[in-house]
Amino acid sequence: MHIIEYLTKGKRGKLSLDEAGNLYYEDDFFNWVLDYFMLSIDDRQCFMSREDYEKYAAYEIICPDEQDIKDVSHVRRPYYRMRGKKVTRQQAFDIIRRTDNFFRNSNKVTNHPEYVGNINFDNWLIEKNHYPSGYGWIHADGTVGANAITQKYPETEEFVVEWLLKLMAFPYLDLIIAITCWDEVPWEVMEDENERKRFYSPAYDEKFYDAVRLGIYVHDQKIEILDRKSTLKKYKEYEKQYGEGFEKYQSDYYMKREIEQVSQSDLEACFAAYGLDAEEELRQIPEYVWKKGLL
Repeated sequence: MHIIEYLTKGKRGKLSLDEAGNLYYEDDFFNWVLDYFMLSIDDRQCFMSREDYEKYAAYEIICPDEQDIKDVSHVRRPYYRMRGKKVTRQQAFDIIRRTDNFFRNSNKVTNHPEYVGNINFDNWLIEKNHYPSGYGWIHADGTVGANAITQKYPETEEFVVEWLLKLMAFPYLDLIIAITCWDEVPWEVMEDENERKRFYSPAYDEKFYDAVRLGIYVHDQKIEILDRKSTLKKYKEYEKQYGEGFEKYQSDYYMKREIEQVSQSDLEACFAAYGLDAEEELRQIPEYVWKKGLL
C-alpha cells in the first residue's frame, strides 16, 4: 500500500481520485500525520495533487496484521539498535546537513524545502552542548547505525512517516532498526553496576534480542514494519554484513575519544549548501552550541 492508504487504513473516511488524478480524503477526524503529505481544504477534507500522488505511490509501505506487531507506544523512550549499509562521505554530509538537530536553531534552514529533520531517530553530531555530544545514526565517515533511544512514547505511524520522508530524500538508505521494550535501559542496569558494564558490550546481546518487539526495514523504495522474528533475522544479517564493531555505535563513542565529526568548516559548508551565509547564521546562535572547547 502507499502512504495515504496506510495512514487511512481502518478509518471511516473516504479516499477518492478525480478525473485529473488528484487524490482527496474526507473524514470527520483527521490523522495529524496526514499533514505531512496532504493539504487541508476545510475541516473535513484534504487534497494531494496528481504529481505528488504519483511520487508517493512509488514507495511501498508493508506492515503485517496488527496482532503480529507489538508496538512500543507505551514505552517512554525505547532503546533501539540500527545497522545499515555504509554510504559515501558525500552522502553522509548530505544527510547531516538535512537532518541534524543543530539546524533547528536556524529558521532559514528548517523552512528550507531540503531540510528533512527527525521525529524519533535523531542526529546530534554538531551541537556541543548536547549530552552525549557528537553522535547520531549517521556517521561522518558514512557508517549507518546507532545504539540509541527514540523520543517519548513513539507510535508505529511515526516510524513509517519518518523513514518514508528520509528514504525519499536519501534513496540509497538500506538499514534495519530493532526496537525494544526497554525505557532507555533495562531496569537491572540501573540497579547493578556489573549489569551496566555488560549492557554496554556485546555480552548483553542475548538479552537485547529477547527485548526486541518490532523492526523497521528501510530499503529499495520500501518501508517494512517487521514482527520480532523477522526483525531479529534481518538485524543479525545486517550486523554481520555491515557492522563495524560494537563500540562505534555507542552514543558516547566520539565524545569519549574527543573526535569532532563535523568541524567548523564542515558546518559552514552545510550552510553554504543551502545558499546561506554561515557567518551571518552562526552569529545568531550562541557559540557554546557550535564552537569547540567552550563548554
